[in-house]
Amino acid sequence: MKPAFYLRLPSDFDPARPAPWEWFDARDASAGQAPLAAIAEQAAGARVTLIAPADAVLLLQAEIPGANRQRLIKAAPYALEEQLAADVESLHFAFAANSGGGRAAAAVVARERMQQWRQGLEGAGITLYSMVPASLAIPLEPQEWSLLIDQRFATLRTGPSSALTLQVSELKTLLALTLSRADAGPRPQRLRVFSTPDAADAGDTPQQCCREAQIDFVQEPAQDALALYRRGLAQGPSIELLQGAFGRVDQIGRLWRPWRAAAALLGLLMLLQGGGMLYDYGRLSGEDARLTARIETLYRETFPEARNVVDPRLQMEQHLEALRQAGAEDDLGVLLGAVGPALQRAPVLELLALRYRDRTLGVELRLPDFQALDALKAAFEDLPGIRSEMLAADAEGGRVRTRLQLRRGEA
Repeated sequence: MKPAFYLRLPSDFDPARPAPWEWFDARDASAGQAPLAAIAEQAAGARVTLIAPADAVLLLQAEIPGANRQRLIKAAPYALEEQLAADVESLHFAFAANSGGGRAAAAVVARERMQQWRQGLEGAGITLYSMVPASLAIPLEPQEWSLLIDQRFATLRTGPSSALTLQVSELKTLLALTLSRADAGPRPQRLRVFSTPDAADAGDTPQQCCREAQIDFVQEPAQDALALYRRGLAQGPSIELLQGAFGRVDQIGRLWRPWRAAAALLGLLMLLQGGGMLYDYGRLSGEDARLTARIETLYRETFPEARNVVDPRLQMEQHLEALRQAGAEDDLGVLLGAVGPALQRAPVLELLALRYRDRTLGVELRLPDFQALDALKAAFEDLPGIRSEMLAADAEGGRVRTRLQLRRGEA
């Protein structure tokens, strides 16, 4: 599993200015401040979570009775329009995963701010895995509210998807008002207060408000905000700001977009190559079929007694092998071995044809005259173990054409 890398951006975010960051996994942890380009090296190979400034994210609740989740998400921005100072079209809305049943918890951020964060991070080489509001990363226990006081702001988390951020100077008025309104809804039993080492002095305002509201007050030791957020995020999911046009699917689409032309060209080349291969395959398959048909025809002409032709190439090879093996035992080799020397002793002659069938060698010759024919016949008759027979002898253009047959056996 990839390690987690948490990055917090200040409200007045500038990509060229240092930003707080924290990195940790199961074995190690470190923190510091650095420009985004340096942070990208630290975050390489990790799941990066951006903790968005609490004062940049407005958390609201929308109620649209009878609406399912999809209709609720489409209608909620316009149902909340009266509570918003900016035009709905200029805002980005993200919804809690449990939104539905006519009630939605929404996080609202200016689109321009979302784009600024995304472009600054991507420009530094940082790809986000998640983005959550800092207000919903504050630890929250059952039947409690949590208050975080830092250098400039006080953030009050009142539920899994509800929180408000205010100036520390306004804390007394707004905290007292919020606690008084809690009488109409789920009322906390205690207020847990966190503060950072550089927190602004809030005096005894939280304690006084708790006494007036008759709830318990718990003060946590001062600790780093990022460590506190890590603890809060470990408790469960918050509202994921990377939704809709800023969702991870959209990020993949934007990263993929510059490569579309190259991918299309690669696809075209692969298509052309595949088409060429299919063409060659079809052409070679046709050629193979024609050669197979030719082999079968040649096989049937050579071995007319063949009936069932399954694999003409293999059957031809088997027949030829049988003939080669039989050649050492049949008469053809003996007859050729005997006739050859006899022909060499004869005067000038012309060998017209040799035929071997039924253990008989047929020889067709053209000789200068009948005297040469008689000499050749005498040479054949002198061959030991060879029986010769003259079948025909005809004068042809001043020369003699004859046909003889020879077989093994006594003359």
